[in-house]
Amino acid sequence: MKRRLLALLLLPTFAQGELRVHEWGTFTTFSNSRGTVMHWYSPFADPSVLPAFVQKGGAFMKGMVKTPVRMETPVLYFYPDEPMEVDVEAWYMEGSITEFYPATVPNRPERSTDVTVNRGFIMMPARWKGRLLPPNDKKALSMIPAVSSDDRGAHYAAAREVPDAWIFHHQTKFTDPETREVRIEDQADKFIFYRGAGFHSNELWFTNLAEDEIQVTNIGEHVHAHGVLLEVRGQKARWSKLPSIAARVEKLEPISTSIQGDWLPLDEAESQLSGWFQSTLTSEGLSEDEAAAMIATWHGTWFREPGLRAFTLMPRAQVDAILPLDIQPAPTELVRVFVNRHEMLSASKEEELATLIHDTRIPDLDAHKRLEALELGRFEPTALERALDVGRNRMHERYSEIRHAKKAGEGQ
Repeated sequence: MKRRLLALLLLPTFAQGELRVHEWGTFTTFSNSRGTVMHWYSPFADPSVLPAFVQKGGAFMKGMVKTPVRMETPVLYFYPDEPMEVDVEAWYMEGSITEFYPATVPNRPERSTDVTVNRGFIMMPARWKGRLLPPNDKKALSMIPAVSSDDRGAHYAAAREVPDAWIFHHQTKFTDPETREVRIEDQADKFIFYRGAGFHSNELWFTNLAEDEIQVTNIGEHVHAHGVLLEVRGQKARWSKLPSIAARVEKLEPISTSIQGDWLPLDEAESQLSGWFQSTLTSEGLSEDEAAAMIATWHGTWFREPGLRAFTLMPRAQVDAILPLDIQPAPTELVRVFVNRHEMLSASKEEELATLIHDTRIPDLDAHKRLEALELGRFEPTALERALDVGRNRMHERYSEIRHAKKAGEGQ
C-alpha cells in the first residue's frame, strides 16, 4: 500500500483544460472455410509499408513465429484547447505492441510489476509521454519526419491528413553506438502510432463451405451492427452490406448470407466502399478528415486485393476490453473506432490447392497456372497449411475405404 501511494504522489500534475482524443485502428484475421482462425501473421517478416523512423519494440521472445491477429495502424489524434502535457498508456491484453512512433517511455511506477508472459509474448503496456502543440506550430512541424507520397510509408503519410490534429512532441535519449555519447532527440508527429500482433478471439466466425453462401456466427455478447462482404477476382469486385448480427443469447445460431451486389470494375467498387465507410465511420464519431485518412491507408489493398473478406465495425466495449487505454489528463471525449477485417478461404479453393499439391499427375506448368488463378496473395503460405490438412483428410478417407473394402465385399 505504501509503495502504491508513493507512486501516485510521484505522478505529474496535468493541466485541466479540455481534451478530446479520437482513435481509429484495424485488426486482420484469416480463417479457413470452417471458420477456424489460422495463425498467419509473422511480425518479424512484416515491417512492411512503414517508414524507417518507426521503432520496433523488443516485446517478442525467441521462437515466436506466427499469430492469428494483426493489429494494424491504430493512431491517436489529440484536440486540446491549449498546449498541455499528456501521458498515454495502451495495453494489448492478448498480444504485444510491436511497432510505434514516437518512442515509448518507461511504464508508470505503480505498474512496473504488471508484466506477464503469454504464448511467447512479453505483455506490458506501451507508454508515451509528451506535450501537445498546435497544428500550426512551425517548430513542432519541422520536427515531423518527412514521408514522400511514393515512399514505402505512403499509407503512414495518409494518416497525417487531418489538419486540425495537434502535434504530439516527445524528447528521447539516444546513445551513439560508436561514441557512446548520449544525445537528446526530438520526435513529433500528428498522432501517436502503434501496431501489434496477438491472439485475442474474434466474436464473429465466418464459414464458406458452399459457393456463394457465407454463414456468420456471433459467439460474443455484443451486437455487430455495421459490416460488408467483399469478393475480388482479377479486375472485378462485388460487395453488399451485412445484416445486423445479434449477440449470442443461449446457443450459437448462425445466419446465412451472401454477396448480393453485381460485379463491378475495381475502381467503381472501391469508390462505392469508400463512400459507405466514410458515412459509417463518421456516424461512429470520427471527423470527416479522420475517416478519410483511415480509408486512404487502405487504398490499393483492402478493396483491391483478390479474395473473399468481410469488414465489421467492432463494438466499443470489445475494443476497450482488448486494448485498454489510459490517458492523463482524462479526456473530456474519447472516440475509438476499430474495424475487423476477416479474410476467408473458401472450401473450393482449399480443395483445389490440395489437389495441386497432392496429385503428381498434373504437369508442373499447368499446376502453376492453376495456383496463380487462386489469387491467394500474402495468405498463400497459410492456405497451404490448410490444404495439407485437407489432403491428409482425403488420405484417411481413402485408407478407410481400402481397409473396409473386403468386409463390404463379404457382406454382399
